[in-house]
Amino acid sequence: MSNKPQSWKSVIDLRRKENFGGRADQLRVFSNNFVGDVPNYMVFAVTGEGGVGKSTLLNQYEGIARSPANNANVIICDERQTSPVEAMGFIAGELAKQNIEHKIFNDRYNFSFR
Repeated sequence: MSNKPQSWKSVIDLRRKENFGGRADQLRVFSNNFVGDVPNYMVFAVTGEGGVGKSTLLNQYEGIARSPANNANVIICDERQTSPVEAMGFIAGELAKQNIEHKIFNDRYNFSFR
């Protein structure tokens, strides 16, 4: 065991990961979506009451997506994007930072929000 003291946050995060359960099917479906050339699902949505593990599930999804085997682009939208259009604009902006752009979308989005 390491002599380095752990922060409370790291202890809590570790316990949360250890106690994470009941979402094996969702994790399997998400992981399997990276197998093959064409994904089965283009959008994954997570909803539910407070305290049921949505944030933990999303963190698990992020870990799967960022794994070296998948190396996916991960863009996280949150409550700051209050509409689907704002989320789409945010995603487009994040992709543009990686030189991934869609001219037709950008033109229409920029025209609509001038």
